[in-house]
Amino acid sequence: MSGDLFVARMPADAESIDDLAADFRPPPLGSLAEVRQRLADLIDSLDSTRAVVAGPGWTIELFIGADDPVESVALHVRGAGDDVFPAIAELATRLDARVLELSTGEFVTGAEGWRAFQRFRNSVTGAG
Repeated sequence: MSGDLFVARMPADAESIDDLAADFRPPPLGSLAEVRQRLADLIDSLDSTRAVVAGPGWTIELFIGADDPVESVALHVRGAGDDVFPAIAELATRLDARVLELSTGEFVTGAEGWRAFQRFRNSVTGAG
């Protein structure tokens, strides 16, 4: 299974992208150096714009970009299982941000949110 997620500072009361104003722009996550420093001990590899976090049966590619300040981080998750959710949650916590699932437009909250995301992806892809 794979999926694309978006990490940014979003209003706490928003349940989906539909709850945001059309002209909403998230505040920056911090400078490029700050973002890299906050994530440094989680990251298995890092180049100028991309990082990788790996666990048993999954990888998360983080696309940080080169813009300074950093407005958001895109995640591409490969693999499955509940054990990837704590890593995603930790990334978001360290950035004081929320995780948005791009194909549904809904925020991933808690382990049940991750399980719902997995069920959705499996229904779309036919994976089981």
